[in-house]
Amino acid sequence: MTHLWVRAEQRENEDRVGLTPDGARKLIEKGIHVSVE
Repeated sequence: MTHLWVRAEQRENEDRVGLTPDGARKLIEKGIHVSVE
């Protein structure tokens, strides 16, 4: 089984996210285990 770990990382003046809830759901539906820090 593939396991994707998304790290929590914050930088000044940056509003990006590593993975959206919709993106996580799609990965899980494909059988990928997702962990978000």
